[in-house]
Amino acid sequence: MKLAVDASWMVDSPRGMGKFARQLLAPLKDEIIELTPSDSLDGHMRSGRFGRLFPIWEQRHLPRLCRALKPDYLLCPYNTAPLPSLGATRPIVVIHDLIFMEPFSSLPRSVSHYQTLGRLYRRMVAPRAARKAWRIVTVSAFTRDEIVRKLGLSSRAITVIPNAISPEWFADPLPEAQRQNYLFTVAGEAPSKNLSRLLLAFASAVERIGSDVSLKIAGVSPGARAEFLQMARDLEIDARVEFLDFVPETE
Repeated sequence: MKLAVDASWMVDSPRGMGKFARQLLAPLKDEIIELTPSDSLDGHMRSGRFGRLFPIWEQRHLPRLCRALKPDYLLCPYNTAPLPSLGATRPIVVIHDLIFMEPFSSLPRSVSHYQTLGRLYRRMVAPRAARKAWRIVTVSAFTRDEIVRKLGLSSRAITVIPNAISPEWFADPLPEAQRQNYLFTVAGEAPSKNLSRLLLAFASAVERIGSDVSLKIAGVSPGARAEFLQMARDLEIDARVEFLDFVPETE
């Protein structure tokens, strides 16, 4: 069996779905074919700068690579998958959730235009990709039921593999004397992450949790922080809120 994977979000410092894909495939790491934009047949796309061109990579270059390399299966770990023909390659699509299907009236647009465009792209592509998939993988029984209800698919076509954490997370904790007083969250600017509500909750609790406790937030891109920083200032908690850049797993 020859298994290929869209590894475009698994390179460099993966986060979110890229990290999920990396851990999911760890037992097969020496047996899979990792495809990234640097493998494009045209040669002009590179994994470090394909950025906003992900739809072009996914819908144009990835199918061409599959038709050329002829893997038996292509794992697509990011909610979407190529719609053009893959030749004889059978797509396996991972759908983490269907939150991108929510209307803007119930889940507002992101402060990031790129994220909003990505949500529209997934809304357009994911249902069609799911119906074309040889197999669907999802991370919870809830999302499986959502796929069945909203996309009209049979549960027999869906495999549930729950998320988990790696053994390194069970290491001994820091001694209490070395710890600092802070709350840490891995969030993001997407409305589904509900960071605004977290800031409101922190502001309402600061008097009860101690004057030395801060809130450290990882996952919000630098270009999207201004709105949340202004909200923290309005709530008079900006001195106790810190936005972090990428946090390595060891840290």
